[in-house]
Amino acid sequence: MQSQVRMLRILHLAIVASQIIFVGVVVGLSDVFELKFNFEEDILVIIIPVFMLIFIVIANLIFRKLLEMARLEQDNNSKFAKYRAASIVRFALMEAPTLLSCVLFFMSDNLLYILCAGLMIIIQLFFHPTKERIAADLVMDMHILND
Repeated sequence: MQSQVRMLRILHLAIVASQIIFVGVVVGLSDVFELKFNFEEDILVIIIPVFMLIFIVIANLIFRKLLEMARLEQDNNSKFAKYRAASIVRFALMEAPTLLSCVLFFMSDNLLYILCAGLMIIIQLFFHPTKERIAADLVMDMHILND
């Protein structure tokens, strides 16, 4: 079980690292950096933060629903497999606003989108799976995860 926890942690770090690399590539390809707060010209400046908030809420709601299903499993391996699936869904849903922000930055050169992408990456780091968090979410003993 310990190796499965390690694989989930590596997967999370890989997803976050890929977003950081994508942000770096998009910024590297851009010539102009402007921080524009012109809401009349670019309505997406308002929509992206709302989009981020909606996706955070949806990701956590779906995660909680899938977590409830995982808790019903009797076998610890099945329980963790469902937890891993729920975590991957959460990671993917939280990745979407970052990627959209990068694409919008690439199209408009508005630095505000990169700031939103950076904020989303920081938020995702708070959801890094740890043994303690997994044990608490699945209502299991820590010693099971250390095996």
